[in-house]
Amino acid sequence: MNIRLLKSQDTHVLEEYLAPHKVECMFICSNLKAAGILYKGVDFEGEYFGYFDKHDDHLEQLLGVIVHYWNGNVMMHAEGHEVLEQLILHLKKNISRPVAGILGPNIQTEHVIKKLGLSESSFSINSNEGLYEINLEALNELSMPTAMNVVSAQDVPKNILIEWMKSYDIEALGALNDENLEKQVQEHWNLRLQKNDSWVLLLDGTPVALNAFNARLADAVQVGPVWTPPEYRNKGFARLLLAYTLHQEKLKGTKQAILFTDNPAAIKAYLAIGFKKIGNYRLALLEKPIQLQEIEFTISQIATDIDFLTQKINQETPEFGEAHPFVFSIRDEKSKIIAGCNGSVIFGSIYTDQLWVHPDYRKNGLGHKLMNSVHDYGRKSGCSMATACTMSFQGTKSFYEKLGYVSDFERPGYTQNSSCYFMRKWL
Repeated sequence: MNIRLLKSQDTHVLEEYLAPHKVECMFICSNLKAAGILYKGVDFEGEYFGYFDKHDDHLEQLLGVIVHYWNGNVMMHAEGHEVLEQLILHLKKNISRPVAGILGPNIQTEHVIKKLGLSESSFSINSNEGLYEINLEALNELSMPTAMNVVSAQDVPKNILIEWMKSYDIEALGALNDENLEKQVQEHWNLRLQKNDSWVLLLDGTPVALNAFNARLADAVQVGPVWTPPEYRNKGFARLLLAYTLHQEKLKGTKQAILFTDNPAAIKAYLAIGFKKIGNYRLALLEKPIQLQEIEFTISQIATDIDFLTQKINQETPEFGEAHPFVFSIRDEKSKIIAGCNGSVIFGSIYTDQLWVHPDYRKNGLGHKLMNSVHDYGRKSGCSMATACTMSFQGTKSFYEKLGYVSDFERPGYTQNSSCYFMRKWL
């Protein structure tokens, strides 16, 4: 198994892998065709990570890809759960930009959301939508009513397009109506109008419906968005416009059209045109982009990290005093530790976390000396109470009791039916 960032020489391999899955990967296929495989921060570019495995003839075979695009969206397709699992882990370790959304085959997208730790995040939309396709060769010729005609969106006032798209994003994608939406829609139309893949239906010269293609290959298009303002709905305008634009694509040699939706009214219209459901596609867009944070783990405490956390906690609650760690130790003539204890001063109490005496030096009072030092330090630090914990199998409960500690409570449930005693002493 080998996962790596794909380069220019991998383009053909990726195209061959995606070809049988294009109905689920139209965005990936279209972006790859439009912007290439390298990421330089330009629109439609992304960082493509591929999973390769050795074939019988020792040649590498691509079994999956996960992409983080320029706009923060993550898309994927993988041959099997384990391949997807490894791609997600690799992405988490190598991602440097925020994630704005996750799109792709429903089950795979759900797993990516879970493994990226985004399940409890706030989404503007997180929808399992039906995936539909139509064979354009079976599409019948359409005659347009005399009062209607279809024009390029480039021939419609831009302010109308912007208001329509804002309404679409709010209604269909759960977007918030704020300044960011205005900016995003402006950028959207600046890009879309360059492609000339959007059309508007006019009724006696008045715009009444919009249809566009959001992804295009040599023989296929993906439909979206489709929009009719509320005042013009239930009149068949969107269905008429889509059927017309699909027929125009058929005349150009396009063989197939894809779309995904969960809108019941839209589904009814698409089925009437001839679309058939072939699967499920998840569209999950976050309310705000999220920078993924890897949780670091170590079994070796780093003093600077502990000091940082302690400092931040103290800054949160200055009126309650400070918390800080302590260590007491006793060394032999060779400076080796033969006894020691550590713990923390915590808001008016001093807690002993660990206490140890070398077996050769036990029953010499070293434990008592250490704990007396702890108690003295606690008093100097303004503590009124000392606390400690000890396990039932350690046999030190009586040691603490001789120092004046009492057991607040016993908590069972530890290894081999052992218990932990929580001890306290007033200073």
